[in-house]
Amino acid sequence: MELGTDCGRQAIGAVEVTTNGTDSGQLTPLVGQTRARHGMYPREVLSDGGCVDLSDIQAVEDAPRGCTVYAPVPEPKDPTRDRYQPLATDHPTVRQWLPRMGTEAAQDVYRHRAATIECVNAQARNRGLLR
Repeated sequence: MELGTDCGRQAIGAVEVTTNGTDSGQLTPLVGQTRARHGMYPREVLSDGGCVDLSDIQAVEDAPRGCTVYAPVPEPKDPTRDRYQPLATDHPTVRQWLPRMGTEAAQDVYRHRAATIECVNAQARNRGLLR
């Protein structure tokens, strides 16, 4: 179960239930559901590492959605490569996302994710919403 929440209010604004074994690719459906239910796309999206899928980040950040994604950048397979440096083959949106996530400002924004969604997840579990 994937939840889209408002960080300020800890209110659930979108829910996606899938049988996928991974969270990858779930940003776009949650952002679309937020638009359908609330009439607008979120300005910013804080996503956990399991949701990091470059094509999904591209879709969420590009028009018409135009969201700014804050999500941890996975470690590259090559340990000598700086994970925040984009590759020449990366989509322009990904080339903006990677260095942004290397900044202290973006990492500070991302820190709010744990304080909000984990509280919402705990409240849901306490009300019997389990796997």
